[in-house]
Amino acid sequence: MRIAICDDQEAQCLLLTQQIARLAKNLNLPAQIQTFKSADAFLFAYETDKNYDLLLLDIQMPRLSGMDLARRLRRQKDDLTIALITASERYALEGYEVDAIAYLLKPVSDQALSALLTKAALRKPAESILVRLRDETVKVSLSQILYLESAAHDTLFKLADGTQLICPQGLSHFEADLALLYPGRFFRIHRCYLLYLPAVTAIHRKEVILTNGEALPIARGRFSLLNQAYLAYYHG
Repeated sequence: MRIAICDDQEAQCLLLTQQIARLAKNLNLPAQIQTFKSADAFLFAYETDKNYDLLLLDIQMPRLSGMDLARRLRRQKDDLTIALITASERYALEGYEVDAIAYLLKPVSDQALSALLTKAALRKPAESILVRLRDETVKVSLSQILYLESAAHDTLFKLADGTQLICPQGLSHFEADLALLYPGRFFRIHRCYLLYLPAVTAIHRKEVILTNGEALPIARGRFSLLNQAYLAYYHG
C-alpha cells in the first residue's frame, strides 16, 4: 500500500510515519510511506505520479488548506482515498463533502489508524499474479509472497502462510516477468533467491530477515545493491 501524509508539522509527519509502519507490519500490510509538508508539495508530486492508495491529510495548513486540497481533487473527479486529520472536531461535517474515508482527531490512536489502514486496504484492488503449477494455474496475492527459490529446473514460491508452490519454470523466467509487472518490488539477492522487498524486516551484511523470521543469505557483492533497491522501493 502506498500512503501519502500531508502535514505542515514535521514532528506530526514523523510520528504518523512511525505509527503507520508499526501498525501496517502488525496487519501484514506492506506500506510505502511518503510525507509532504504542504498541499502544494503534494500536488506538485501528484501531477506526475498518481500511484497512491491513501492520503492522510491535515486540514489546517497555511496557504492551501487540507480541505481546499481535497475539494480540488474531487473537482478533478479524482477518487483518491482521503482521510482527514485535525486537532478539532469543527470540520467533521465538511469531511462528507469530499467523501473522506475517515475523520481522525490528533493525537491519532492506534485503534483508529489500524481501522483506517484495514478499510483502505479493502478498497485497494488486490495485486496478484497467475502462477502455473504442474497440474493447474493459481492466482497468488502479491502480499503473500516472501521469496522465490530456484530448485533445479523448478521455482518454489514461498508464501507467508507457510505454503510452498512448485512451478516447472526457472527462476530467471519469473525474475524477468516480475520486473515488468512490478518494477522495483523484487530483487535477486543470490543465484537461488528472488526476494520480495516488502517482506524484508532487516538487512544485515550477509543475510536478510523476513516478516516470518526466516533468514536468507546475501551473495557476495549484492549487499550494497540490495540496500539501494530497498531504499528506492520505500522512498518511491
